[in-house]
Amino acid sequence: MSGNVNFNRGKFMTLADYLYARGIIDSTRLSWIMFHSDFGAYAKLGEAITGATWCKGEEVPFCREMGEDYFDRFIEARRPPWWIRLIGRALTLGLVVRMARP
Repeated sequence: MSGNVNFNRGKFMTLADYLYARGIIDSTRLSWIMFHSDFGAYAKLGEAITGATWCKGEEVPFCREMGEDYFDRFIEARRPPWWIRLIGRALTLGLVVRMARP
């Protein structure tokens, strides 16, 4: 138990999905924001959001229950395949030309 709440895997994953959907697609930033969200909620409300036990990592804090490499695996699992990224890059560079209707 951490932050007066037992660890809730569902809340942890929901918060990670929410932040990812809002454009936080870097595992370092995702970890820091979730860490500060839990501690901010504890400071204001008296209990953490997820109940995760946060440990000091080499660069960023990590959730002991989910493992040190969880956020890297989380981002990689949601990353689109290479061919979708290639099409997206081509569209942003204007390399794809629309075909005119006859």
